[in-house]
Amino acid sequence: LGLAALFVAPAWLLVIGAMCVIGIGNGVVDSGTNAMMNDISPPEGHAREQSYLHAFFGFGALLGPLLIGAFLAAHMGWRGAYAIVAVGALALVVMFSRLRLPDRPQSHPAVSFRSVLALAFTPFVLVLALMIGVYVGGEILLGDWSATYLQRIHHLDRVAAATSVSLYWGGIAVGRLLSGLATRWFSGGALLVGTSALALVSTVALVAAPNAPFALIALALSGIGYAAVFPLIMAVAGEVYPEVSGSIAGLLIGSAAIFGAAVPWIGGVFVQFYDARAALALSIPLGAIMLAISVLLLSYRPSRSAASAQTVAWSPE
Repeated sequence: LGLAALFVAPAWLLVIGAMCVIGIGNGVVDSGTNAMMNDISPPEGHAREQSYLHAFFGFGALLGPLLIGAFLAAHMGWRGAYAIVAVGALALVVMFSRLRLPDRPQSHPAVSFRSVLALAFTPFVLVLALMIGVYVGGEILLGDWSATYLQRIHHLDRVAAATSVSLYWGGIAVGRLLSGLATRWFSGGALLVGTSALALVSTVALVAAPNAPFALIALALSGIGYAAVFPLIMAVAGEVYPEVSGSIAGLLIGSAAIFGAAVPWIGGVFVQFYDARAALALSIPLGAIMLAISVLLLSYRPSRSAASAQTVAWSPE
């Protein structure tokens, strides 16, 4: 509904309203599918299954810039691209309504607002929320402002800059597939540290890129570096808090949404008052925070019993 409204919206305020509707839908889909994947896969398979699940996000995000670039190249504006995605969303509604969903484990008790609030302020959950927040903030910052950076700093034309962002999202898709395969040989914690380090190094290279080819290579590597962080954090949350997978997924998606809204906005301020290179430079301290937290998670993770003891009783009261 939001995509269809975005296609026909005659005024900017209606565009904002449509984006809010899209955001609400995306939030429910994101948290719901993450919780479902943790419910139906065994704990030892969380890292692998979450990586494969989120690879499809990368595929969809890869198609977006290509679609926008095609419409801009044909001088057709951006509305038609959203109309095509709206038709795709309608097809998914029909397909999902016919999908037979697996039963949720019966051992999962009901939760209350107080229980979820207590879970939100558990120290380990706060660490996971910060990690996924700075990740999504950096991810969207690069996705939103890379085209501007390539256009204004490296002087690509508008179509080439918009289309080139697909390298970043394609890197995320490929990186998540590789992450799923790599879980056969490496632990989720080791993969989290390695990919966070790659994300930090590649974003530094992107910001400091002396020319367009170097920037494009660094952009693709940034996507590969960022790729595994989100699914691996969701996997850790599912392993430590299996009884409340829906609640923990919702809390983490909420943190991701807050950072995902704030960081690109700050990037826009930097673009306005400084330049696009300064905006992308925000990803460097975010990457450093990601790497520090990933090292912490590699060395410390509470047991399920300890995590359960830190939260209040799960009851509807």
